This record gives sequence, C-alpha cells and structure tokens, in this order.
Amino acid sequence: MNFTFFPYTSNVQVKIANITDEPVSKNPLSQKLKEQYIENGLFSLLSKASRKQPKLAKNVSKLSAAGIPLSEKVDYSHKVFVTTRNVKFCEMEYCVPASNTKKITLEIQERIIKEQFAVHFPIEYRFVKGDDAWLSPSYKRDSLYVAVHMYKGMDFDHYFHVMNEIFEKYEGRPHWGKQSYLPVEKYPSLYRELNNFKKIRMHFDPHNLFVNDYLSFFLK
Repeated sequence: MNFTFFPYTSNVQVKIANITDEPVSKNPLSQKLKEQYIENGLFSLLSKASRKQPKLAKNVSKLSAAGIPLSEKVDYSHKVFVTTRNVKFCEMEYCVPASNTKKITLEIQERIIKEQFAVHFPIEYRFVKGDDAWLSPSYKRDSLYVAVHMYKGMDFDHYFHVMNEIFEKYEGRPHWGKQSYLPVEKYPSLYRELNNFKKIRMHFDPHNLFVNDYLSFFLK
C-alpha cells in the first residue's frame, strides 16, 4: 500500500495492490485515457500555469485533490507497478521509521502552510519492511519513504531544505539516488555499517576503479 497527500488539503489518494487470480480487466482503455489525458496532459498544463504564476500552485493542488477518480483494475504486475510520467520534476525522498507517519505528515502540512510554498505536486508515501542490507535506508527498521517534488523550472531549494530539516528530525535516511541536503558527516550515524562497507569495498576495488565524483563524497 502507498498513498499520496495533497498540500493545502486534507485529501489523500490510497493505492492498494493485492495478488489475485482474477482475469485481467477487459476494458483497460479508460485507465489509459486517465493516465494519458488527466495524469499527464491536464496535469502538465496545470504545472506550467503554476510555474508561470506560482500563486496558483495552492489552487492547483486543491483541484488535483478534488479530481481524484476512484478506479480498480486487474493486470500483470509489470503493468500495474509502472506508470507513465511525462511531467518532469525535481525530487527528494527520505526514509523514516514507520511509527512516525502521523507526526511527520502533520508537520509537513504545517510547514507548507506556514511557509506558503508554491507546491502543487502531491507528496508520496510508501511503506517498506525492514531489511538487513547495510546501505539500505530500511536497514533493521520498518520504514516509511516520503518523497517531495517540485515541477521543473520552479524554485525547489527552500522547500527541499525545510523538508530536509523535518526528515533529519525523525532520523531520516536519504534515498541514495535523489536530492538531499544531509551533511556527509551524518551518514555514519544513520548507516551504521557504512565504515564496514567502505573497508570491504576498498578490498575489492583498491584502485577506486568503480568510484566516481558522487561516490567519493561518501567514501572519504
């Protein structure tokens, strides 16, 4: 299960996926039209309007929340879990303990309203069971991943910095492949096996053949 929360509203969209033996939905055309014309075409126009007039972002978020359709479909997993996204954006995602879901959601909403951020993209939440992978954000804790977005060309820096402060407060571990502002010196306390990983990595790659500028930032 995952859900999206719309800024400046009390609306969420919940998505639930279950394994089933039922046949594939007979009429997927309506779903394709929804994805192509509403989630991509219409949302793209609204996003461009928000970029031109940032004050519209709040109303765009409210409009998007009000227009959430109820739908259900049965299809193969590789089709259900893949969604076309033509609206480009910058994204930051952190992983926090799942027990903080309510607290972090209320705080995010409070800061968005207080700062009056020009954001119309919904905030995405997904739950993940804890695992034993050393560099996994979900290492040894059941987790909630929270992703914030800003439409391309719109100022995201202050918004992301404030969200980063909230994530840090709740022991957030940043997604390795997305934007973050977490100081490098804080990574060892969050990823407790990072130093052991660096030792093993150096053993197998003593000449840093597989290290680039980004990785060297963490491997100092």
